[in-house]
Amino acid sequence: MDKIIITNDIKLAEYSQKCGIERIMVDLEILGKQERQGHLNTVISSHSFQDIKNIREVLTTSKLLVRVNPINENSIEEIDKEITVLIIAHRLTTLKGCDKIVKLGKKYTVHVGNSQEIINE
Repeated sequence: MDKIIITNDIKLAEYSQKCGIERIMVDLEILGKQERQGHLNTVISSHSFQDIKNIREVLTTSKLLVRVNPINENSIEEIDKEITVLIIAHRLTTLKGCDKIVKLGKKYTVHVGNSQEIINE
């Protein structure tokens, strides 16, 4: 299992990488975040597309992971194809053009495929 840290702080990303963190995550999820996390007394991250560029520039060994809860159906087009993107989607149209989709059931993976395979299922 990879060690992951969520940050948009360049110095923290560099330090985490030196400590052996395998993945640095920039969290672009915004829809519903306050409702899900607001009552938990936790930090609610607020990252931007610029944070992806800034963090990428300092990474040499750690991988960049970006999580999005799509702002709109075209959000996938706004993100560079060279990084791993984790999308939490509720509509199949949002996943159009994704290379690999993991469809989850209640306790296990139901299907792995590309967008066309999932849509045709």
